[in-house]
Amino acid sequence: MNPALHFERTSREYIIITLSLFSAVAIFPFIVHRLIIEDWFMAGLDTLLMSASAIIFVYTLKTRKIEYPSLALATLFVIGELATVTVKGPSQIFWAFPCTVGIYYLVSLPRAIAMNMFVILAFFILLQRSMPGIELAAFTLALVATNSFTIVFAVRNQIQKKQLEKLTLKDPLTGANNRRAFEYYLAEVNLQGEREHREQSIMLLDIDDFKAVNDEHGHLTGDEVLSRMVTLVQTQLHTEEKIYRIGGDEFAIAPLKMSLENTCAFANRIGKIIQHSNLNENLGVTVSIGVATLKPDETANDWAQRADHAMYSAKRDGKNKTSISGCSEADSSAPKD
Repeated sequence: MNPALHFERTSREYIIITLSLFSAVAIFPFIVHRLIIEDWFMAGLDTLLMSASAIIFVYTLKTRKIEYPSLALATLFVIGELATVTVKGPSQIFWAFPCTVGIYYLVSLPRAIAMNMFVILAFFILLQRSMPGIELAAFTLALVATNSFTIVFAVRNQIQKKQLEKLTLKDPLTGANNRRAFEYYLAEVNLQGEREHREQSIMLLDIDDFKAVNDEHGHLTGDEVLSRMVTLVQTQLHTEEKIYRIGGDEFAIAPLKMSLENTCAFANRIGKIIQHSNLNENLGVTVSIGVATLKPDETANDWAQRADHAMYSAKRDGKNKTSISGCSEADSSAPKD
């Protein structure tokens, strides 16, 4: 596998893995306690919560998908805290505070606010008869305050994150988005659902024999070729489409929200434009291109790796070609004119 496409786990993955594992481990002692005191109903409830947390942990660890696990774990927090208070009464309300904060780490801010407002309303209704009015008011205000402080922190964190991304997501040489930006893009793709109705393809391209350009003409010439090629490709992209520099002379173009056939035609056009352009008057520059369309149940990392493998297939087939992932061996390469 190309080292440029070895993607580390995202922060969202680590959050889901950590919270789900901690939840499963933390619940286990309570199950033991419930069994000892023969509280069979709560033992069964805790076992269900622990099992669900463990399943989410394993699923996220194995598949690296995060959209459904994050929503499932947040929903589990809501169900767990409400069910525990419903069965055991006001003595269990302290669980509301860690669950509230955890939900903000798992799902988007609007969804987290909606889920926690539902929890506050549900607690207010559940505890009206079993909790003195002044205590219920104090608990409700404390929960509202916890939500408010967490929202302020989340908004501030998002603003700082966007400011930092502007400084860290651009390649200083070419002006293209860099590898980190590409990894963020793939992480966002993993968040998408219902992909059957969102057909999109990705294109990876690599300059043929670029090492020879640097060795024979110097790195300044190589840098000039890279910069001019990025500028040229950008003139062919729509507003939503971006080019990423993910390696020395390797680039990605995404998102290409079109069919595989149309993406291949676009890739061939890009290849011809580069081949016939004057990136450097002393060099004839060509590129090898790999194309892949995202499958409904596929992770973004696997998708990018298929495009990467297709690109190297184009190089093995003689370079200056477009290779299509997912086609039969007989028609998997589309040579350029």
